[in-house]
Amino acid sequence: MPAQRDDFDAALERARHHATGWLDSLSSRPIGPSRTADDLQADFAFPLQDQPLPAATVIDELARLAEPGLMAMPSGRFFGWVIGGTLPASLGADWLVSAWAQNAAMR
Repeated sequence: MPAQRDDFDAALERARHHATGWLDSLSSRPIGPSRTADDLQADFAFPLQDQPLPAATVIDELARLAEPGLMAMPSGRFFGWVIGGTLPASLGADWLVSAWAQNAAMR
């Protein structure tokens, strides 16, 4: 059964919630992650369930597990190396091209 519009809406709303929470926290959160890569590997090492989960639940679980391993690179207080930053237009464009799901190799 193909994904339903409500599934996309719920997943995108949860992603928006977690993304804006992340962006709002950048000015005050510690720069370094609170979990190591080895910690994250252990956190993500669990058996998958037999039945699918709602898309919004998957997004919530991904954010819960991954966020402690993230470095606050876009905070303006990160001086490790220059990799750029997320601008509003680039974030919106990333979501848009992900939704389009085109195979650029076909061109």
